Amino acid sequence: MARVRRPNLAPEAARRSREELTRAGGDLREGRVRRHLTQAQAGDRAGIGRGVVSRIELGLGGAVSIDAWQRLGLAVGRPIHISIQRDPLGETADAGHLAMQELVLRLGGGRATPARSSWPPSRPSRGGPRTSGWRRPPSAG
Repeated sequence: MARVRRPNLAPEAARRSREELTRAGGDLREGRVRRHLTQAQAGDRAGIGRGVVSRIELGLGGAVSIDAWQRLGLAVGRPIHISIQRDPLGETADAGHLAMQELVLRLGGGRATPARSSWPPSRPSRGGPRTSGWRRPPSAG
């Protein structure tokens, strides 16, 4: 039976981690310096040692807990925010609306042009409902 080869993600993961750790550590250092705190003072506020603060600021804080990162972030006025990038294979938020618009255009002959721009408004709005921003093109003939 043939063995399935899996891509080696370690080099790419290590590169990305180094970049993120360096950026985040620099951001925390910037916050500490702006507040005129020493590494020891920031560490005392966060409940971590000066050496840990130094490693984080140098981008070497990969083994430091997220909790310690967050405490240091709060101590220097730069709370940590962790996010996962959107799944490129997932549907976009507007996918349903786009499908409906395509259906309307298909059923309506497939041709539409935008109506005159409503900005800037030619007269003040009275708060009532506006008509659709799309109109059918004039018939040729």
